[in-house]
Amino acid sequence: MAFNQLTVLESLQQQEAASDIDLESVQDMESMVDEARMRAQVEYLAEKLRKPPETVQKYVQLAWAEASRRVGLTPELLIAIMHKESTFRPKVQNRYGAQGLMQVVRRWHREKLKASESLFDPAVNVRVGADILEEYLESVGGDLSKALAKYSGNSRNYAKKVLGESHKLAHVADMAAAEVAMATWQLEDSSAGQTG
Repeated sequence: MAFNQLTVLESLQQQEAASDIDLESVQDMESMVDEARMRAQVEYLAEKLRKPPETVQKYVQLAWAEASRRVGLTPELLIAIMHKESTFRPKVQNRYGAQGLMQVVRRWHREKLKASESLFDPAVNVRVGADILEEYLESVGGDLSKALAKYSGNSRNYAKKVLGESHKLAHVADMAAAEVAMATWQLEDSSAGQTG
């Protein structure tokens, strides 16, 4: 099993239950792990795409925020779709009228937008793209590959490419989470050694 944020939090919650640490420490650790995971993804993408980290960071944070409001969508999946669809260019439009980070076509998804909203607004685009993906997931019984194929208009290998990038992003984040956990545990061990 890959080391991930959940195992770090479960471990901390078990320690908290055993009165080794308090709930505030668990919440602080959760925040540190999330920050490390996001930072690692930003650095990975900025280097890969040769874009300033500040530019990439805005979109990574949007994906994390949107995924946190949904069940079944990970930030890595949303980031991978943005990467594949627009390479993080919020003002891009293709010849079919697909716009923004997640390449949403307004005429096919009018009900998901207010008249005043622009698909060139990154927050709106990511929200609507996530709405579409959720809808497609439900329509195909939760099969992510089929939902991604539908999202892309049945483009060949789209799901494979998006899922591959999503897995890379998750791995990068998991490695960062592991580093935070190791550093924290080493700090706790050294503190315990000094007091014991």
